[in-house]
Parts: sequence; structure tokens; C-alpha cells
Amino acid sequence: MAKRKVRRGPFEPLLDVILKKEWMKTIETLKPLAKLSPNNLDNWVSLASCYYHVGQYENLWQATVNVVRLNPGDSKNWFNVANAAMMNHLWFTAQYYADQFLIKFPNDKYYEQIQELRQRVENVTTKVLASPNTERGASSIDLREMEQAEIAITNGDYLLAERLINQTLQRSPTLIAPLNVLSLLYSAQGKFSEAITTARQVLAKYPNNIHALSNLAQLLWRTAQTSEAELIAAKLNQPTSTNALLLKQLEALSFMGKDSAVIQLFEQSEQRFKENLRVSDYSPMTYHLVSVAYAHQGNEKQAKQLWETALEKNKNFEPARQNLDNLKQPFGQRFKAFPFSRFKKGE
Repeated sequence: MAKRKVRRGPFEPLLDVILKKEWMKTIETLKPLAKLSPNNLDNWVSLASCYYHVGQYENLWQATVNVVRLNPGDSKNWFNVANAAMMNHLWFTAQYYADQFLIKFPNDKYYEQIQELRQRVENVTTKVLASPNTERGASSIDLREMEQAEIAITNGDYLLAERLINQTLQRSPTLIAPLNVLSLLYSAQGKFSEAITTARQVLAKYPNNIHALSNLAQLLWRTAQTSEAELIAAKLNQPTSTNALLLKQLEALSFMGKDSAVIQLFEQSEQRFKENLRVSDYSPMTYHLVSVAYAHQGNEKQAKQLWETALEKNKNFEPARQNLDNLKQPFGQRFKAFPFSRFKKGE
């Protein structure tokens, strides 16, 4: 996706704000049209461009998939959807679309770029498949469908998420990962009883499954079953082996307001990276949740530093941006640092 060329200069920050507001206005106009006319190619192309420029990468993914669906003969569309998948850390999905591109367009100008993308993605998927944290028997197709189901939940496309979960369970009925995603789907739909039952179903077989523990702790807390939620949360205080699992731990602990536990887990993770002479590479959300915990404990300097790191990862990551803007307010006019966005996108 080519960036719009603009002249940069001393007013660059102001220009970014102005352009972002214009793109957001365009999105507000086009989104309803996409629902009314889901087969309008030009509309999806315009939405994809806007989503890219404002950093709404989950929505960008949805738009690029529709562009490929409506115009599969254009190599640029496959190039864009592969990149959109990678930007959302949909590693198995990115590998699939890269493979499709290389088969369909062997003489294309984007061929070498897609080859490079595929190599980077394969480095990740190979490690995931070999990881002890990945269920034995889970195929690349299973993992691709699960990552697509999770982003469908994020985008509010619950029918697609349910279809993907069911496909995976029909193909691989013994897998636990689809049940964790199903619990997330029920929660997003407000079906808390079903979500809790599904999380318990996972834990009955795998009592230490981090995803299920995180889901259940949050669900119990939301439904005022706080005593049991505390017991579940206590099991999330142990260091884990991957950044993805760390984020699941932090989500639950932050949701429950356990700032000390969030900071402790993060600092333990940082120490392990140092001991292994590796550079930490967390998601923007990880940095953000830890920033909130530091801010709640009065360490605004550390909070500010990590929020800025989150924005280096994604300059349009709104929760970090909003909290940094909040710090600029006079002391008596600030909100308490908040883990999730206080405002709708574009406000």
C-alpha cells in the first residue's frame, strides 16, 4: 500500500492531525456504504487506504480481504492482503497469501518482495509450530483459521468467527485453542454463561492453560464472582515463555486492577531477555498495559517512556496516545490512567 506523498516540514505534527481527521471523515462516510453494498470494489479500496493511513490495521485486514475477493486478478491486491496479515501478526495467514501470490504471479514486479515477506513470516511460523506451547496436532490451517477468527471477533464479525471456529473443530475436534477462541466469541456477544462454561471445559483438561485462565478470570470478575476470580488470577502470576502468553496474563491482571502483578511479570520478562542477550519485542498493547500499571503506582516517567515505545511500534495506537495527552493536562484535570480507550476512534 503506497503512502500518500506529502511535503514534510516544521508543521509535520499538525499536518498529520489534519490528514488523520480527513481520513477519519472519509471512513465514517464509507463504512455504512460497505454494509449496504458489500460488493462495491471502489469503496473497499478507498476504505483500505484510509485504514492504512490512520493505523486501523484490524479494519485494514478486513478491507484488503474484500478487495481480493472482488478483484482476484490484480497482483497488487494479493500483495496488500499479505502485508495486511503480517501487520496484524497473522503469521499463518500471511504465509498462505504469500504462497498464493507466488503461485499466481510468478513474473510479477512484487514477486521478490513477497518472497522476502514469506521468508520472514516462515521464520515465525516454524518457531510457532515447534514451540512446546503449540498444541500437538495443530496444523497450519488450524492456526490460520484461529488467528483469523480472533481478528474477526475484534472487528465484530461474529458470524465469520463462529464459522472459522466450527471449521477447525470439525477438522481437529481434540484441539483446545478453538475452544479458547470460542470463549472469547461468547464473551464479545455478551453470552457470559456460555463463555465461562467453555473456559472451564478447557481447564478441566489443561488446568494451567494461560488463555483459558485469563479468559475465566476476566469473565468471573465481570460477572461479580470476585472470590473465584481472585483464585484464578493467582495462577497467572507465574512467568511464562512467550510474549503472546505474557499479554494474555497482563490482560486479565490489568482488567482486575492488579498493577503490582502486571509490573512484576513485565520486569521478570525483561530480565529474562537481558539474561539471554535478546532485545524484547512486545506488542503495543503489552507496553500500554504495563504503562497504565506504572502510572497507577505513581511512576509517570516509566509510564511515559513505555507509552512512547508503544507509539514507536504503531504511531496510531490510540490508548497510548490518549494517555500521553492526558499526562499533558493540569494535574487536577487528568483522568486516572486507563487501560482501554476512553473515546471512540476518530474523536
